[in-house]
Parts: sequence; C-alpha cells; structure tokens
Amino acid sequence: MTFNTNLREVVIAALDFDTSVDATGIGVAAHDGVVTLSGYVKTYAENYAAERAAGRVSGVKAIAMDIITVRLSSEKKHSDDQIVERALQVLAWNVWVPDGIKVQVENGLVTRQASSTTASRSARPRRACASSAV
Repeated sequence: MTFNTNLREVVIAALDFDTSVDATGIGVAAHDGVVTLSGYVKTYAENYAAERAAGRVSGVKAIAMDIITVRLSSEKKHSDDQIVERALQVLAWNVWVPDGIKVQVENGLVTRQASSTTASRSARPRRACASSAV
C-alpha cells in the first residue's frame, strides 16, 4: 500500500471514529501529506470537527477544506437573533473565553470580532461555539 493510500485510509478511519463527525458525506484524497476533504456536512461545528480529526492523523502536513459545503437542515431554521443570543450564552459559559468578544450573525453565519488584547486567544471562542453546535 502506498503512502498516499495508507494516509487516506487512516484519515477516513479518524473521521469515522470521531463521534462529532458524520463521515458518510465526506470524501478524502491524499497526496504527499496534503489531505483534501470534500463533500457535505450538516453543521459548521461538524466541518470544524472534521478538520480537527484529519489534522490529528500522523503524516498529515496540510488540509484543504475549501471544498466542504455545509448543508443546513431545512427544519432547523433559527433567526439571526436567536443564534446570536445562543452564541453569546455559550461564550459567557466558557471560562476560557476572554470577555470582550463581539458576535455578529448574518444569514445564520456566526462571526466574531475581538479586541487586540483578545486576538491572541482567538481559537477559544471558535472551539466553544463549535462544541455546542451554535
């Protein structure tokens, strides 16, 4: 088995093993340590979890995620007001997320802005929101 084939199989196994990822809609390709994930997931949190699962595999040098598309369920529609309220609650509950994070929601997509003092800890708010599937 070649390195690329083996790496692809290990990444697929990692996606299958991660309970926060439904790997049935994700395709995996590998070439010289660069893994490309393609296909569809149901949430942005699942997209982030797939990236993290692939990144944990030994031999992965880089991950191309620009092809992953999120297909939001039509029955789970929430207004931007509801989403921003939930995001702020999640951030407030997480003790590792610094104060001063500003959340913006537009068409269901959550983005955040941090002051220069909190920018160095930028992964913490993303992890908090991803883990609760805002």
